[in-house]
Amino acid sequence: MIGTWRWNAAIGGLGFLLTFAASVGNNVFLTTLTHSLYSFAVLFAAAYLFRWALGSFVPSLGKQASPQGGVESAAPSHLGRSIDLQTPDESAPHSGADTQSLDEADASFVGSPQDGGPPPGQREQFAPLTPPRLLTKQKLEPDELAKAVRHLSEE
Repeated sequence: MIGTWRWNAAIGGLGFLLTFAASVGNNVFLTTLTHSLYSFAVLFAAAYLFRWALGSFVPSLGKQASPQGGVESAAPSHLGRSIDLQTPDESAPHSGADTQSLDEADASFVGSPQDGGPPPGQREQFAPLTPPRLLTKQKLEPDELAKAVRHLSEE
C-alpha cells in the first residue's frame, strides 16, 4: 500500500469540509453534520481502496527511496509468501526436566489420586448419555379431553 493513513484522513477531512460548506446553508445543522460525517467515512474508505489498488497494480510506486540513494522495496519480496513451520522430532531424547513438567501437567489435568481423581493407570470408559424416553398417551377418553378444555378455558 502506498502512503499512510494520514492521506486517508486528509482526503476524508477535505470531503467533510466541502460537504459541510455546501449544505450548511440549505439544511438543519444536525443533517449537515450527519451528511458530512458520511462523506468523511466514504472518502476515508475509498482512499484505502485507491491506495491498495495503486500499490497492487503499479508495483514501481510501492518502492521507497533508500538512504543510500537507491530504490528498494519497503519489504523484502520473499517475506509473507510462505510459512515455514517445523515440529520437534518425536524420536529425539528429551531432557528430564521437560518430561517431568509434562507429567505434572498431565496429572493436574486428568486428576491425581490425592485430588479424588482416577489413578493414573485407570481411565473411565466413555458411555453415551441415554435419557429416558418420553411417552405419550395414545388414546384419551373424550370425557377427559372435555374436562381439560373446560379447565383451560376457565383460566
